[in-house]
Amino acid sequence: MQDHELEQEKVLLLRQTPFHGGWPLAEAAQLACWLEATAPKLGNVHPGAAFSDMHFGHFATSAMAVRASFAALAELPAADWTVGRVVLESVTATQRLVDCNTNLGTLLLFAPLAVAWLRLEAGSTKELEITRQVLAKSFSH
Repeated sequence: MQDHELEQEKVLLLRQTPFHGGWPLAEAAQLACWLEATAPKLGNVHPGAAFSDMHFGHFATSAMAVRASFAALAELPAADWTVGRVVLESVTATQRLVDCNTNLGTLLLFAPLAVAWLRLEAGSTKELEITRQVLAKSFSH
């Protein structure tokens, strides 16, 4: 794929995302945590279900911690964002506010997406090309 084609694909991708309207990544991360926590799931905490040591308030507080950590990370250049750093900073921020694991699974899911998004927004086409190759292999079988 040539550079011009990659640039066109990048523009199309950016237009098709909910972030095109200019949502900061920190707010999107907080919303992702909120949506995950509010979805009723059998055997998990949500607004209608709690455990003796964990309730929805822990998850709501954790979502705010994730937003704060993403906002702090947003001050760094895109090249300094790594999946490990995003997860570590967010888990550390969460642990300062709650004494239970409320969002590690969610962070492990969307940290790679956040890093790829940020780098794509910063002009890197490497992640776009890798994603295209992985999808092509996945659907060729």
